[in-house]
Amino acid sequence: LGDAKSLSVLLKYDTVHVQDYAGVLMGRLWYAQGRTYSAGDIVQLAKTHGLGVADAAAAYYAVGTRFRLGRLRAACEAMDAGGHWQKLAVGALVEEIFGHQLALADQALRGAKKDEAPAAALARWLADFAPAVTQAEAILSELWAAPIDDLAQVAVASRQLRALAQAAGPKG
Repeated sequence: LGDAKSLSVLLKYDTVHVQDYAGVLMGRLWYAQGRTYSAGDIVQLAKTHGLGVADAAAAYYAVGTRFRLGRLRAACEAMDAGGHWQKLAVGALVEEIFGHQLALADQALRGAKKDEAPAAALARWLADFAPAVTQAEAILSELWAAPIDDLAQVAVASRQLRALAQAAGPKG
């Protein structure tokens, strides 16, 4: 994960934002269980874009907040996954959503101007891809209008997030 100082900054930053981000409350539970799913993604973003860990975390969590990905993962994990295959499906969808969060944050940072704050880069990225963002947010808003109690709902949301990542991703 990098040096101890970077990890310390990451954990401090994460703790501050968990308090403000209801969907990432599960993050505290995951840290308590020793499961630091997003730490590696954040360090990867920092390295890829030449950022400090705190700036990479800001972009990563801003994407998660914007699309309520922590809440989506929490809803997925809270489902009664009765059998073996259902449990595997829940795990796969949770991993997919983490992957979408990384991909979207990476794309927002990829278009960042020199010394541009992560929040500004994300705002510009959202504006540049407004039609695809609007479509994804429409599906997600429909999802949030009712209880999420079926893996199919999460699968559709994941597919929409993938479509957004592809629409906003590098061409070629």
